[in-house]
Amino acid sequence: MRIAIILLCIAAGLGCSQRSGRPSTAPPLISDGIPRHMTLLASDNAEDTDGNGYRDTIHVSAAIFDRGSRTVEADGAFVFEVHPRGRVNAGEPMFTWRFEPEQVRNAAALAAYGRCYRFRLSLQNFGGDELPSIPAQITGYYETDSGQTIRCSNELRPVTLGPV
Repeated sequence: MRIAIILLCIAAGLGCSQRSGRPSTAPPLISDGIPRHMTLLASDNAEDTDGNGYRDTIHVSAAIFDRGSRTVEADGAFVFEVHPRGRVNAGEPMFTWRFEPEQVRNAAALAAYGRCYRFRLSLQNFGGDELPSIPAQITGYYETDSGQTIRCSNELRPVTLGPV
């Protein structure tokens, strides 16, 4: 009888292996609520809001993520820049917009992935929109209230400025 119980335990142990033959996946990262990454989405076609035949407003959405890929509430400032296409690291931007914390709070919205911030970048802030056709690209970064800078990736976010 004892031998039967021992054999039954051995058989049960062999049949209940935790290994499935598939590689195990790493456990998901635990969200920590600390801003670590920024995503920037931009419309590729600026809008002519004043009807004068020139593009004058660029729509952008930005989100801040922690290490667990969860969106984080922004308590700092967003800065967006327009550069000539392909020349992000070559010289000063053509246009720069800075949105302070109060403006950021007012820009909060919900997207499918969580909290985001939506902004309208107006060329009217720079004295007008009557520019020649300019292929450009948008970059951006987020400054936390503690002074940390979180940049979006260097992926191309093209936009065309100038006549419609």
